[in-house]
Formats: sequence, C-alpha cells, structure tokens
Amino acid sequence: MRNYYHHQLFPTCGQDILSATVAHKETFQRLVSASPRLRLVEMPGWAGLGGVRYVPEGWEQLMTDQAKEELNKLNMTLVEQLRSTDAAFSLGEGTDNLVCVRFGMVTAETDVEELLGLVVNVGKEVEESSKFIETMTEIVKKGIETATMDLQKENEERLWQEGILRHVPVFGSLVNWWSPPGKEGGIKGRSLNLTAGVVESTENIYRYHMQLQQGASSPPGSRSPPQPQVQTPVVPQHSRSSSHSSQGTPVVTTTTIS
Repeated sequence: MRNYYHHQLFPTCGQDILSATVAHKETFQRLVSASPRLRLVEMPGWAGLGGVRYVPEGWEQLMTDQAKEELNKLNMTLVEQLRSTDAAFSLGEGTDNLVCVRFGMVTAETDVEELLGLVVNVGKEVEESSKFIETMTEIVKKGIETATMDLQKENEERLWQEGILRHVPVFGSLVNWWSPPGKEGGIKGRSLNLTAGVVESTENIYRYHMQLQQGASSPPGSRSPPQPQVQTPVVPQHSRSSSHSSQGTPVVTTTTIS
C-alpha cells in the first residue's frame, strides 16, 4: 500500500511543480527584464525557471576578453554563495558561453520576486568585495610609487644641500670643513598607512624607538609615537576603502631606503 501511495503521489506532485514553473516563467522574465543588474539568459532544453546573469552597471560597454573572464568569476562566486542558501540555484552556461545563475523548478507558493532580490543583493556583495580588493591593490601600487618618488626627491635635495664637493674625490677633512655633515644624514624611510591611505615619513618613528631603547625616563605607555613630518595622500576619496580596513587592526606596510 505504501509503495502504491508513493507511486501515485509522485506524478501528481511532479505535475504540480511543472505547472507552477511554467506559470511563474512570465513573472520571472518580466522582473529580470526590469532589473538594471540582471540579464535573462537563453537556456534551450532547461526545464527549470530559467537562467540569469548578474552584470555590474557599466560592464556591458567593456566586454573585452578580460571583462568576460571577470564576469564569469563573479557569477561563479555568486552561485556558490546562493547555494549555501538554497540548493535550487545551480551554475549554468548560456548560448554565449558565459556563466549564469540557473533557477530550478519552483512550486506555486514560490515568491519569484524574493528569489531575484536575493540574487541581486548577494551579487552586490560579491561585486563590492571584488572592487575592494581591486582598490586595495591599486592603493598599495600607488603607495609604492609615491614612496619611491618621495625618496628620490629627498635624495636629490640632500645632494643639493650638501653640495657637489662632498661627492668628488677631495680630502675628507677639507670637505667637512667647507660643508659639515648633517646630524641626521641619510634618506628617511617611508611607511604606507593603508587605513589612512597616505605615505608617511618614518624619521620620528625611528627616533621614538631609539629613545625607548636608550631607556627614556617616561614610563612605558605614557607617550605615543610622534606624528610623521611628511604625509602624502596616495589616492583621493579614500573614505570607502578606509572604512573597510578600519574594521580590524590597521595594516601598515613599511618601505625603508637608507
């Protein structure tokens, strides 16, 4: 009796799901067409609700091979995160050989608008995460370039201040009499502060640590490191990346040339 019941129930449930999927397709296609970030993907032979592709705004004007590869990576990550919520999502591929989010069959009670909203929200999170990594990479790159330019400029200024006599083969005592060496010679280091998005000079930091090593009279913790003398912004409008990096311990990459 039990087997007979299951055999009779399965065709009925299957037919209901198939009918519900067909009925929801029109709503599905209409909502996707109205979304600024979703694109309907043609999937011949797929019995499910259909396929969509998440496309960040402006990407369709830059559909180079590299952009297509990045778009595939974004949608693959999107599917992975969606499957942790509902196994009905799966990875598909359209007739254009680009990856898409594939929707399975649904029931009559399924809220199609809610499912598409979930895809858009998760897609935005993946998109923002990708932009953040890209932004941080660009900041580090620009930080290294800025530090190199600062150090080169500082070295040129030092050569000018000391004069050319110090850099020609003349007796050292005579040169030192004409142009005494500075008390703090050498090129200062540079520190890239990812939290603030600036390149900072490090002479005050080194002087502070030297005082600590020499046994300064002030107790530990009573003084904070002095502010750097030179601060060069790496990129404008860094507030967005700063908010991300400030959630944890600030990361500082130090580049020192002496």
